[in-house]
Amino acid sequence: MEPREYQIMYGAEKSHWWYEGMAGIIRTVLNTHYRPGSNLRILDAGCGPGAVMGLLSEYGDVTGFDMSPHATRLSRTRGHQRLAIASAMAIPFADETFDLVTSLDVLYFVNVQDSVVLMEIARVLVPRGRLILRVPAFDWLRGIHDIKVSTGHR
Repeated sequence: MEPREYQIMYGAEKSHWWYEGMAGIIRTVLNTHYRPGSNLRILDAGCGPGAVMGLLSEYGDVTGFDMSPHATRLSRTRGHQRLAIASAMAIPFADETFDLVTSLDVLYFVNVQDSVVLMEIARVLVPRGRLILRVPAFDWLRGIHDIKVSTGHR
């Protein structure tokens, strides 16, 4: 992904309708299963600039990682400290470490092997842990942003 796209996302995550809408959906899903203050151990796999980590922190301790050092730097500016630079195809945490894993808009990149990522997520989840997974839909929505972020498939 082009570093400039992370900067654009960072600026838009708190006010753009799409990001606000997605945050509302995630909050609704979380509130179906958990209450704020649930002391969950949460992993944001592919955290990008970190806005979702703030929302997730209402439910427990959040750790995030992204392949991009630029993305993790932006995440740190939001106050997040538990961050790693890593690939979702080789998650750098022990088996059965997290109660909840989020992977938002990761399983579509050109060089990401979906089955490998899903096996890694299953490995780090505790038994009966949960995954919130979001992927882009509808190839007809493909646009310039897809080119800049290296979309492989929708």
